[in-house]
Amino acid sequence: MALFSSKSKKAKAEVVENVSMPQDLAHVILRPRITEKASANIAENVYVFDVASGATKPQIKAAFLASYKVSPVTVRVVNTRGTATRNMRTGKRGKTADNRKAYIVLKKGDTISIT
Repeated sequence: MALFSSKSKKAKAEVVENVSMPQDLAHVILRPRITEKASANIAENVYVFDVASGATKPQIKAAFLASYKVSPVTVRVVNTRGTATRNMRTGKRGKTADNRKAYIVLKKGDTISIT
């Protein structure tokens, strides 16, 4: 039976490996997170950004380098849980979306403009 042969699995695996996808970094960093805590961290060269939920640390680092032309020292990522909400008119309950934020640490003396 051809459905269960290992030959077809190897052929499919080779096709997947040969396809190279261009890495688009424009969707990785969504926006700077401007809060009181984030503003206080800027004095210590730590910048906070909202990032895509599936973004990895190397992707965030590469996107930051491409956008701001500054190489970050470290990138720390935090997943934040959405909050429970209730519609005052209908009483329906819901939840805001989960988010992901990245703390990007720069070398001493490096700065960026967030505006």
